[in-house]
Amino acid sequence: ANPGSISVATAGVGTGQQLVAAAFMKAAGVKFLEVPYKGSPPAFTDLLAGRIDLFFDSIAAGLPYVQSGQARGIAV
Repeated sequence: ANPGSISVATAGVGTGQQLVAAAFMKAAGVKFLEVPYKGSPPAFTDLLAGRIDLFFDSIAAGLPYVQSGQARGIAV
């Protein structure tokens, strides 16, 4: 209903995270506001602070945040 109202972080243009976000948007028929970062660590910082809504990353990078309760894993 509100294209671009959900923000998704990417670890930079052309990275795996950006490609996964683009593929998800296409498959789901939704449009997120893409916010490019210079790598995963600053994206996780903003995700945990609530400045962005969503971030696609590897399970190895995200698992500690999920296990500590700081983030919620949606899919693997």
